[in-house]
Amino acid sequence: MTAPDAQNRTSVAWIMGDTSNIQESFALNIATSLLTDGYGSPMYRALVESGLGSDFSPNTGYDSHMAKAIFALGLNGVTDENLPKVKETVFATIKESIANGFEKQKVDGMLHQLELSLKHKTARFGIGLVQNVQGQWFTGKDPFDALQWNSIVQKFKSDFAKPRYLEDLLEKYLVSDRTLTYIMRPSASYAADLAAEEQSRLATKIDAETAQHGSAEAAYEHLRKQELDLVEEQDAGRSQSVDCLPMLSTKDISRKQKDIAIRDSTVAHAKVQWHEAPTNELTYFRGIAKFDDLPDELRMLVPLFCDALMRIGTRNKSMEELEDLIKLKTGGVSIGYHVSGSPHDLQTAHEGLMLRGSAFDRNVPAMYELLQILLLETDFDSPKAHKMIRELLQSGASGAVDAVAGSGHMYASMYANAGFGPSGRLAEQTGGLTQVKLIAQLASAEENANAMTSLIKQLQAIQALASGSLKSSFRVALTCGSSATSANESALQSFLTSTSSTALPTPTLSTSSATASSISTSSRTHFTLPYQVSYAALALPTAPYTSTSTQAANSILAALLTHKHLHHEIREKGGAYGAFASSRPLSGTFTMSSYRDPNPENSLKIMTESAKWALDRQWSRQELEEAKLSVFQGIDAPVSVSAEGMVRFEAGISRAMEQERREALLDVQASDVRSAAEGLAGKLERGEGRIVVLGPKKGFVKGEEGWRVEDMARELGVGGAAAA
Repeated sequence: MTAPDAQNRTSVAWIMGDTSNIQESFALNIATSLLTDGYGSPMYRALVESGLGSDFSPNTGYDSHMAKAIFALGLNGVTDENLPKVKETVFATIKESIANGFEKQKVDGMLHQLELSLKHKTARFGIGLVQNVQGQWFTGKDPFDALQWNSIVQKFKSDFAKPRYLEDLLEKYLVSDRTLTYIMRPSASYAADLAAEEQSRLATKIDAETAQHGSAEAAYEHLRKQELDLVEEQDAGRSQSVDCLPMLSTKDISRKQKDIAIRDSTVAHAKVQWHEAPTNELTYFRGIAKFDDLPDELRMLVPLFCDALMRIGTRNKSMEELEDLIKLKTGGVSIGYHVSGSPHDLQTAHEGLMLRGSAFDRNVPAMYELLQILLLETDFDSPKAHKMIRELLQSGASGAVDAVAGSGHMYASMYANAGFGPSGRLAEQTGGLTQVKLIAQLASAEENANAMTSLIKQLQAIQALASGSLKSSFRVALTCGSSATSANESALQSFLTSTSSTALPTPTLSTSSATASSISTSSRTHFTLPYQVSYAALALPTAPYTSTSTQAANSILAALLTHKHLHHEIREKGGAYGAFASSRPLSGTFTMSSYRDPNPENSLKIMTESAKWALDRQWSRQELEEAKLSVFQGIDAPVSVSAEGMVRFEAGISRAMEQERREALLDVQASDVRSAAEGLAGKLERGEGRIVVLGPKKGFVKGEEGWRVEDMARELGVGGAAAA
């Protein structure tokens, strides 16, 4: 975790031009992006790479949604000593960038990304358009002016051809010190100060009520009556008729899913899934290099390995040069960890590296070349590798507490699910609390040269394993237009031939380099964190995906519990920000959780009694209809063309399995819901559930009652200064 004296945040912001001047606003967006976008950008080098801070603050960037645009540059993880230096460095870097000018290749890369974004067929295309124009629209401008992309780009190209066009724009708006600067400093006594302030406000309100009603007893009686009236109103809302409201019916849902044209072939040694569809001359690529018997200590480092691939560079190219090529030739490339359970067996999971990329058909060979360079040629022996990996660790650790607070219920659910099968365990190790703790641990040891050398050897071992997987167990999914299949097959053949000829040595690892962290087998785990609220989760094992009728009933039960019980009891009455139930057919788990919960003990009691509540309830036809519509809202949501067929490719769920599940969901009856509830109630009675709570330690968390407590605040190096 970031040192206590390095948790300041600071930001400098400028008021830019009027957003009604669409041409200038477009140019300023590109110019400011050149300052901040990517590891090779001037601001990243001056502010983050130099060590002034750990990463950019969330408000960094150009915002044109108001009448006047705003440009901000902010930094997290700043020490008290460096605070005065940040603004000085920002202005010095702006002046240096204006003096040096901007390379045409970088601007061409930005324009290429814009062209790709216009061609990319997404499920949110309409909403995206509205979001792009709402700033102009809400401030009284003609929204259609902002949609004249071709004319805007052509005018920009013409203006950019003039000497110092972008540089003069930056000088016009950013050289002046007419700025707003803010600084956020952590308080070590934040939690205590907040509690004292709340007590003071409570005492003031009690005194006011007492004065109004003549005595403390009368005041308490009045407040008690108000509370009972509220409960009565809340309970009455659960049975209100909604017949007067317009409503869809399950009859409006097709029993047959949309057809997707998919075929399989083999190219070289790789199995290939083809999806031919209208893509506006774009090709979408995904490839999975499967890992077999990957040790825990290496698996947990795969996310860091993937981040390092996009940071370090190669012997021949810096990361800045690679970033420029990625923007100029592709719609983006990425490499990440992939894990999936089996639809047939809950005790089977598959893991590997997921390679992704998209490009215009003409640039597919360049996309493959960049993926190969990143994966197989990243130079972990580079003198800069140590420093760059430290930056990644510092950035990950500095935002750990805030990241967990933002999605605490998901972290709690993931840890709870990790005890039921390998897919949950692997997901937790690489993306859950276990991963958060590992990054904090590695960041705290970053100055240990031996530890860093050992870590780099582990990353090189993962690189060697990935190289071997590309040759032996690689499978591919390609989505493209039918006219591009032949060229794509040829490009893929060349990529597979080239990667097969590359051999990377596997470094010898010392046994002391292991960083594996076990996942608790306890049925009740509490992670102590410095929040004012908690996040709770209760998870239960269910059945494989192919147990279609069981999983369909569980999904409908989850929707019913969310909207008919948990929301009312935990959100409306209990004061939590949210309460949810979800069924995960592929991982075979059923989870209930609460978000920003002031009373997790009460919420857990409600969760443990929910199955019995559902079993005793007489479910109406309308309630079942509502639950099915809620489930199909996700199933039948629009899907981008690039995502069509990916469930089959990534998880092994065939179209026939999806069709069977679809029909089973539509056919669920009240008796099926009660059977599902009965099954979950039985598991709860047998103690098969796992409970996880994140947040401040509460009185109900007792070791003698089976709770295992982990002081995560200590492990992350944070105290009362942090808040949810």
